[in-house]
Amino acid sequence: MFDTYQIVNTSFSVLSILVYVGGFFACVSFRKLSPMLLLAATGFAGLIVSSASARLCTYLLTSTSPDLEVLIYIAAGVVDVIANVLLVAGLWFALNEIRRRVALSLEPNHGGR
Repeated sequence: MFDTYQIVNTSFSVLSILVYVGGFFACVSFRKLSPMLLLAATGFAGLIVSSASARLCTYLLTSTSPDLEVLIYIAAGVVDVIANVLLVAGLWFALNEIRRRVALSLEPNHGGR
């Protein structure tokens, strides 16, 4: 039973990291829409680091050094919170800027029309 749990848990962890990698590359690819997408990409990068470090900690430090394991989990948690704040802030600012540009382009007296 424990082996099945470990396989399922690892699979979801790896899939989560792959989703973060996809989000990172999407933000970098579309950065011309808004430079603030680089802030969101930084958030995705932080999520990759925190998730990967927590996963590696599980494999490498199993019952070797419990104190070090706790410190790594705490550090990964702090990085995770900061990364989520950067991600949300980056998306907030980017979408706000994109909304503003679209609204300007839809104005009847816009110079581009």
